[in-house]
Amino acid sequence: MWEVFTCCAENPYQGMNNTQVYQYIVGGGRLQKPAVCPERIYVLMLECWQHEPNRRPSFEYICQKIGGYLDQNCEN
Repeated sequence: MWEVFTCCAENPYQGMNNTQVYQYIVGGGRLQKPAVCPERIYVLMLECWQHEPNRRPSFEYICQKIGGYLDQNCEN
């Protein structure tokens, strides 16, 4: 999702090697909210980035949240 809202114009962990990315993530680091990303979607991203897999939302939940956002913000 992060790449979608940056239009793939940014490298998510610019200047970090794999070990540094791992340490950053395990240490609680998360990517910043892209400028054009709605707060609701960023909150969903944060939920998806939970360290414990069982705390991450299901794909069905993610689809419902994104679908609800699209229903409220896009015209048919």
